Amino acid sequence: MAAQYELHENPDPKQTGKKQLLHPRFAPLGTVNAQKLYELAADGTTFSPAELEAALNQITRRIVTALKDGYNVELGEIGTLTLSLKGRPVMDEKEIRSASIEVNNLVLRTSKRMKQQLRGIQLKRNPEAWTSSPLDVKRRDAALAAHFEKNPFISREEYQEIRGCKRSKAIEELNKMIVEGRLRRYGASRLGLYQLNKDMNNI
Repeated sequence: MAAQYELHENPDPKQTGKKQLLHPRFAPLGTVNAQKLYELAADGTTFSPAELEAALNQITRRIVTALKDGYNVELGEIGTLTLSLKGRPVMDEKEIRSASIEVNNLVLRTSKRMKQQLRGIQLKRNPEAWTSSPLDVKRRDAALAAHFEKNPFISREEYQEIRGCKRSKAIEELNKMIVEGRLRRYGASRLGLYQLNKDMNNI
C-alpha cells in the first residue's frame, strides 16, 4: 500500500481571486494507535505487547524528567526531542522575567537516518482529494445545494466534511459566503449553524 498525497492551493494573501500554485500535502490513511503499534512491534520477538507498553511508559516518564531538567532527548534513529518556548517580545533582556516564559511546544528534530529511510517511499495521489480550484468550488456549491435540499441548516463540521478542508479554511469560506449574502449564521461562531439565504437565487 502506497502513502497518499493531496494537492492544495497556496494562500492568496492579497485576495486577488486568481488561481494560485499548488503544493502537495501528506494525506494519512488513518492513525496507527498505540495498542496496534505494540502488537506490530511485538510480532517476531520474545516481548509481549504489554511489556512493550510498560517499557514505553517508563521511557516516556524519563523523557519528561530529562526535558524538565533542561536536556534534549535523543530517540535513537527517530530523532531528537527539544522544547520550544514562548514569551512576549522585548527590546531589553531586563524587561522580561523567567516566570513569564513558558513551554510552547515539543519539537522533534528528525534524524538524518530517518529522513533517508523515508525519502524514497512510493507516493500516489488521493483519488478523492480536492484542490482549491474553480472546479472544486463548483463541486462544493453543488454539494451544498444538495445538502440544503434535505436540511435547513449546515454546521461548520458538516461543511468541513463536504469541502474536505481544515477548520480554519472552512470558517474562512463560510464567513466569505456570509459577507456575499449567500448564507446566514445563527448562534455563536463555535456552535453556530448556517442557513441558505433564500433571497439569493442559488448557492
